[in-house]
Amino acid sequence: MKFLQKRLRTNKGGAILTALLSTTMITSTAHAVNIFNASSTNITNTAGVCKLDFKAQIFNADNDGLGTNDKYKLYVGSSSGGVVVIQTREITTAQSGNIINDTLSITSAQAALFQQGSSVIVSYRDGGSSQSSQIRGRAQYQSAALRTAGGVCLELADTLDGVGVNAAPVANAGVDQTLLADFSGNGTAQTVTLSGLRSSDPDGDTLTYAWTQISGPTTSVFSSQIATSQTSGGTSTKTFNDITAITYTQPASAGTVVYRLTVTDPSNETHTDDVSVTWNANAVPTTTAPATQSPTGPVLAGSTITLSSGTSTDPDGGSVTYTWVQTGGPTVTLDNPNAANPSFTVPATGGTVIFTLTVSDGVSTTTKTVTSVIAIDQTPVANAGVDQTLTDVARGTVVTLDGTASIDPDGGALTYAWTQVSGPAVTLSSATAAQPTFTYPASGEDGGGKVIVVAQEGSLKGQPASTLVFELIVSDGSSSSAGDQVSITINTNDAPTADAGVDQTLYGLDDGTVINLDGTGSSDPDGDTLTYTWTQTSGPTVTLTSPTTATPSFTHGTAGGGIPQKDINSNVVVVGPAPVSNDVNYAFSLVVSDGSSSSAADTVGVDVLDNRVPTSDAGSDQANINAGETVTLDGTGSADADGDTLTYTWRQVSGPTATLSSTSTAQPTFTAPDISAASTLVYELIVSDGKISSAADTVSIGVQPTGSITIIQSVQGSDNSFAYSSSLSALNASIQTSNGTGQLLADDVNTGTYTVTAADMKSQGYALTALSCNDGDGSVDLSAGQATIALAPGENVTCTFTSVNSREAASKAIREFVTTRNTLILSHQPSRGRRIDRLKGQSALGSVSAGGFALPGSKRLPVQVAMNGGDASFATSLSSARAVAGSRNAGKSSIDVWGEAYLSNFDAAGRDGHFSIMYGGVDYLVSDKVLVGGLVQLDKFKQSGINGVDGIGAGDGAGFMVGPYVTTRLSDNIYVDARAAWGSSKNTISPLGTFTDEFDTKRALYSGSVTGEVKVGKKSSLQPALTVRHISETQKAYTDKLGVVVPEQDISQGEVSFAPRFVTNIAMKNGWQMRPHATVEGIYAFGDHVKSVPGSETRARVEGGVDWQSNGGVTAGIAVFADGLGAKAYKSQSIRFTLSYTMK
Repeated sequence: MKFLQKRLRTNKGGAILTALLSTTMITSTAHAVNIFNASSTNITNTAGVCKLDFKAQIFNADNDGLGTNDKYKLYVGSSSGGVVVIQTREITTAQSGNIINDTLSITSAQAALFQQGSSVIVSYRDGGSSQSSQIRGRAQYQSAALRTAGGVCLELADTLDGVGVNAAPVANAGVDQTLLADFSGNGTAQTVTLSGLRSSDPDGDTLTYAWTQISGPTTSVFSSQIATSQTSGGTSTKTFNDITAITYTQPASAGTVVYRLTVTDPSNETHTDDVSVTWNANAVPTTTAPATQSPTGPVLAGSTITLSSGTSTDPDGGSVTYTWVQTGGPTVTLDNPNAANPSFTVPATGGTVIFTLTVSDGVSTTTKTVTSVIAIDQTPVANAGVDQTLTDVARGTVVTLDGTASIDPDGGALTYAWTQVSGPAVTLSSATAAQPTFTYPASGEDGGGKVIVVAQEGSLKGQPASTLVFELIVSDGSSSSAGDQVSITINTNDAPTADAGVDQTLYGLDDGTVINLDGTGSSDPDGDTLTYTWTQTSGPTVTLTSPTTATPSFTHGTAGGGIPQKDINSNVVVVGPAPVSNDVNYAFSLVVSDGSSSSAADTVGVDVLDNRVPTSDAGSDQANINAGETVTLDGTGSADADGDTLTYTWRQVSGPTATLSSTSTAQPTFTAPDISAASTLVYELIVSDGKISSAADTVSIGVQPTGSITIIQSVQGSDNSFAYSSSLSALNASIQTSNGTGQLLADDVNTGTYTVTAADMKSQGYALTALSCNDGDGSVDLSAGQATIALAPGENVTCTFTSVNSREAASKAIREFVTTRNTLILSHQPSRGRRIDRLKGQSALGSVSAGGFALPGSKRLPVQVAMNGGDASFATSLSSARAVAGSRNAGKSSIDVWGEAYLSNFDAAGRDGHFSIMYGGVDYLVSDKVLVGGLVQLDKFKQSGINGVDGIGAGDGAGFMVGPYVTTRLSDNIYVDARAAWGSSKNTISPLGTFTDEFDTKRALYSGSVTGEVKVGKKSSLQPALTVRHISETQKAYTDKLGVVVPEQDISQGEVSFAPRFVTNIAMKNGWQMRPHATVEGIYAFGDHVKSVPGSETRARVEGGVDWQSNGGVTAGIAVFADGLGAKAYKSQSIRFTLSYTMK
């Protein structure tokens, strides 16, 4: 931290002294502050304090003025001891002009602090910001007014007036400079700016500045700058009222110019500093831009031409700038006139374009004229040649295209680009040649549209014509022509093909039978109409009915008459010659013509053999065949009229596929296929005598589908293996369940009636509780565990056997029932405090409370009754009755008869219900250290539950226990208590929620505890207690409602509890006693099933409260506690209030 340096001077008037206190801002440079005396008439000295009004003007850099949310605090700092708070005041009211009025109060001790140098500090926080800044500023005071006020004000004036000597200012004209200038008169005039802002005054006084040229070539002032508020050196705030910066023009010639800066403070002390500026001649930049920049040939209008500035440099090593200006030719626009290499778009007319390039280094310039002569390229013209029509040409004809008539107006060389536009696709020999060729038609192609050429005879001939269209585009390298198209129409003709039909072999024909020939298979590739010419080439001569038709006929055998014969083709009886028994072979030739060309001859043979056709018989149809059965087909009824040996050919023609054992035997077999619905399989039989085959005969086989039977075993409880017996072998098996279910499947079962019987599993604890089948015509017998199934064709039947492990369910439900009840018995033990009080010779007074509030006067009753939420308790004893009666030795009586009762609603781990327990007993005080007695316990328990093996069944029970107890005092502060009890209970349980069983138990309980008391100081004590409790029950075996034996089981559990209690006594002034207390109890539960009730083996209980007791018999208390800390399924939080009054 820099502190103030002060200087004292006297104004010419001599009446007012001004001390300028100036320092560095220590935290924030964003604000400045002036602290000054408002008026000499507002300075007073009263009671050893100098009070002076002042104003604080804040120069707030965020320019938002002083708002109502801006806050300021005023401090005065001392260099010897850091910041000393003279006065702290928070100002929250907005002031006009950023000026705050306030009063500063300074004591004599505080005034002495200013001897070491002082500063004014303002703590500033803008708006709602939590950030603040401390700002140092300058302060002014009026010495005469301080002296007039006298007292502490005079001491402050003496302190401030007698310190300091003036320090001379320091001038700083800046660093020397070397600059370049153009002295030829053609360049840009240069200037130089000088600054005295680095000048300073040790006293922080305001300075005046004066600049003069003292040597070198003549320069003149170009401009000057007056600074009103500047930061010098980056730290102190100064105000300048004179010229701090000045600009001079360049001289007319090279040389060094020296300038002098003189600074003066208010005491007229001065200081000077010189700065020199050396001006050197600037070298003119150069450029190698070509004077002519024209394209090498014609170019397209709209294309781009880029200009070049060549290599442009500054000899002085500086950078250069470029300026392009068009001075002639058609108007164009440069994309960037200041780029080294700008571009422009070629005008439509071309021509000569002239530019001027100016290269500058900022001081001197160089210019050059650039000319570009542009010739516009003309588009070439494509000529694809004349259209062509080619008729009746052979296949494979080569066709030539001709584009040689294409021209380029500029006389340039052309390139060619051919494409096919339409028609059957062909491949050009070269798509870039002037005269490419192609072959028509291409491989595998026929024509498209049709051109009909009419022959002289008037018949149609020729291949349907195709028109192929090609397009040609030519290019001169700069531009491409428009496309020109040429059409080529081509018609070809192919020779027809004769087809005289297939050779015929006919058997057993009578002479006179008409035989037909068939030439309709003949064809013409061009689709032309054909004519037919038949000729007999061998065999006995016959006469064709019409040798020029497609289907002529002739008559078999020699001429004769009167004998009816059969026409093999039309089944028409005709008249023919007498039968002939010899074989005959005929041959005929067919030639067809399309009117232009004839086909090659095709020959057909007709062989007539002396043999009769056999007859096939596939056997009778069969029905109601089950899937999987073996079926035999029977073709033995087939016959041959000539007695020839027959061969057999079977094939399946419809229905689900079934493979025959043989397709060539008279009686093949197959297995009926598995099907989902009734189906018919059709087979065909053809027989042959080795010469001719019969007509086909078919047989139908009706097949009906098989079904399935599924047995599902469902079990509640542990998985097991369940055995079944059945009239169906596939169901004579066992089912092993997994995750409560399992199944057994018999597939491909034929239609029929079947039985399935489940084995008795009661010996293993399982009972069959449900049996159902989805077969509407079957039946079930739950008592026998048997299902009868009537399986129809294709039916799928499912039977579900449901068993429960009632032994497991009951055992688990009983364990959790007993564990829950015993947890409540262990937490509702008779009061150990009553027995310890007997040893102390004390007796509890009575009380009755409801909801935590004691009823007034209840301390005069011989009972203790408490009701809070769902819990209620009752306790009484002979000693308490005696105490109420006023016996001073009530607690020391030898015999005491007592009773306690508890009622409770519980909800533990999802279990809810009601619990009550009553204790009655008699004890005998052997001495002040030994108490013995006996008690009887009666308890009643009822809970609801969730039905099912995995849940807890509902149940209730009642029981009793009888046993002794003993309490001893080992020392004044240590007590040992022990008791034992034995008894039994009768109970009901619903393990599944569907029936209720009764069961009995035997039980035993043992409990022991040690209680101590440790004094902590005179008014406090720590009372720790350690308790161990254990209870066990043996459930007797019984047979449940399902006939399953539930075996005997032992259930035991216990708890270890440690509960330190801290109590302190505080005597209050009004006669009341206050007893704050706190208890932390840790409980560890052990046993096989304890986790099922609280959810964990350990839990904690914490309690805190305070009791007040007055001398007038009024007792009040409040306590809160939380139980079940750390337990997963047991939580309890309570608050208890106590208020009672004991009537005198």
